[in-house]
Amino acid sequence: MLNKIEAIFDNFERFIVKYFNKFCIITSILIFVYLLIRAYFVPFLHDEIMTFWFYVDTGEYIPFKYNIDVNAANNHLINTFICRFFYNYFGYSPFILRISNLIFIPFYCYFSYKIAKSLNSKFLALILFLSFITIHPIVEFLALCRGYGISFAMLLGSFWYANSYNKSNKILHLLFSIIAALIALSANLSLMLIFISILFYFTLKIIINRERLFLKLLIIITFGLLPLIILTKYSFLLQKGGALYYGSQDGFWTLTVTSLLKSLVNTNKEINHLVLYILSLIFIVGLCSFNETIAWIFVITMALSFIVTIISLLTEMFK
Repeated sequence: MLNKIEAIFDNFERFIVKYFNKFCIITSILIFVYLLIRAYFVPFLHDEIMTFWFYVDTGEYIPFKYNIDVNAANNHLINTFICRFFYNYFGYSPFILRISNLIFIPFYCYFSYKIAKSLNSKFLALILFLSFITIHPIVEFLALCRGYGISFAMLLGSFWYANSYNKSNKILHLLFSIIAALIALSANLSLMLIFISILFYFTLKIIINRERLFLKLLIIITFGLLPLIILTKYSFLLQKGGALYYGSQDGFWTLTVTSLLKSLVNTNKEINHLVLYILSLIFIVGLCSFNETIAWIFVITMALSFIVTIISLLTEMFK
């Protein structure tokens, strides 16, 4: 009996190995088409309207050059910049403005594929790939005129290049990882702690290895530290103007990060700041030493999150 089961799994594994690339391409195309349809038919949302009225239409979105008020939370810099470009050349429509995120769908799918394919077990690789591209609360942002879809796609890119740098020690992989993380941060300032943790990890690793030390530190300073200083200064202006928030105006840590985390884990309980630092550290460790154990942890976590969400929905329905 056990031999038959093992034979079935072996045959399934060989089947996955044979068709893994084709499956990922077809699935990515289907996701792309689905998000195109959503971008065309879903009505323009309140936050998207605010982004267009206050920043895309006026062109007043460059940091330190416009008056910051509570509406500045809707100015996701990279998103606004790209939206402004398409608006100038193709005019106004919700679909045109959402192209700013739609063009990042191939990046999101590609990096999901590369991360999954790096695993030895193609069965796990398949599950991981599907886990990435079927997280609806994340992928739906790729069909909206907001910065979150861009940040998720580029964060995966930083994730992939950090792992590549760990294996190859190539300067280009270090550079691409930092640039991808910087784009993610520019699209979503809530990733500030993640970005700082990435820079800290790379700096520590470079100092310990001491291989081409000056050039690598120069990359971190030029593409990491200097932009971080500018965006940190901009973040303080946003906080002063009451705009660095998510769902309220009580400050960055209290509601920007914690409210997003509460939404992720589906809880209303207070989350200690220490938990945020620990979660960030765990994320960076996984980012820079990705393996099958980390992949299984991610997949199991996603499965448990899905089960908890279903139970919560059923509980609300049958109250």
